[in-house]
Amino acid sequence: METKDMRTTDGSLSQFANDRPPTDGTLVTKLKDAGAIMIAKAGMDEYAGGSQRSSYAGPFCNPYANLIRERYGAECRTVRDLAKVHEAMRGYDPKDPITATSIGFAVEAPLDSFTRKTKLTGRRIAIVREMMPALTINDLEGIRVFNEEVVPALRATGVDLVESINPRDVTNGPRDVTNGWAVDDPAIPNIDIQSIVREMVPTLDTQGEATHLFRSQAIREIVARIMADYEVDALVFPYVTMPASILTGTINAIPWLQVDGRPTTSGWNGITDVSGLPSMVVPGRFTKVVYDRTVRGTTSDFAIDPPAIRKFVDLPFGVQFLGKPWSDHVLLEIGAAYEKARGPRVPPAAFGPIPGEP
Repeated sequence: METKDMRTTDGSLSQFANDRPPTDGTLVTKLKDAGAIMIAKAGMDEYAGGSQRSSYAGPFCNPYANLIRERYGAECRTVRDLAKVHEAMRGYDPKDPITATSIGFAVEAPLDSFTRKTKLTGRRIAIVREMMPALTINDLEGIRVFNEEVVPALRATGVDLVESINPRDVTNGPRDVTNGWAVDDPAIPNIDIQSIVREMVPTLDTQGEATHLFRSQAIREIVARIMADYEVDALVFPYVTMPASILTGTINAIPWLQVDGRPTTSGWNGITDVSGLPSMVVPGRFTKVVYDRTVRGTTSDFAIDPPAIRKFVDLPFGVQFLGKPWSDHVLLEIGAAYEKARGPRVPPAAFGPIPGEP
């Protein structure tokens, strides 16, 4: 976002170190008009390249909740704070024609009013197990946190849970690292996502996925079909099951391996980046152990059990909720109820407590 009183560097020291826009961006203006005080700009990896590093500001990290969209979204301390910021940002902007599509669809009630429920009785959420395949030893800890901490917290809200079928054939063959995962819950009713994908993909004109527009529409139709067939209000899965890279490490620490053409970062927000559907990530406690890789490799066997150094360290774990078009208010309701059921926020040690917070 452009800010007339702060540099906009794109994380780059060489290209934009002294880039000072003459005016505020539209969203910055809206936030200021709503009373926001801009005290700083957060760092980003250089040119959004996925390196978690910046030649301008160094390493960066983010332990908070955020509302992810194809366009701008806020990152906030709590879901309620998120609703307040999003309230100031939303609406039609003549300089950005795509925002005109919100007219007649966005709810009129203040978004903050949807964050006060503690129960989700009557809501139905589908767990997408395809977004948590056990590709590597590092994925298993993220899957454990989802099963042992996230699912019980969701159940405590009274929401009706369903989950996608585990495709792994445990009787007739070894683990399928592409399609299988470590654990599903026999107490949760199953839905079949993969049959819908297999049926719809050949009929969707994606031109070989040559353009973002076709990919976006294809994913929207598949997600809409899943939600309609199983009458769910949202999908839920880990934002990513792989832990963050070492901020001060080398490029050999947790490398970007490919297993059967899939990145070992598992979900990695893969649906929402290209779909334009509303999505929200809420902190879901912490993973407790990480295996920092010490050697590079490209084979499936290497990815599943790489030469590694085990460390016991708490790393933030994000829970992602994906909704239908213009269902931001539903996601806020779900995220806020989950946040309350999860319990008080536990600040990372490096960030310290917030005055007045439990």
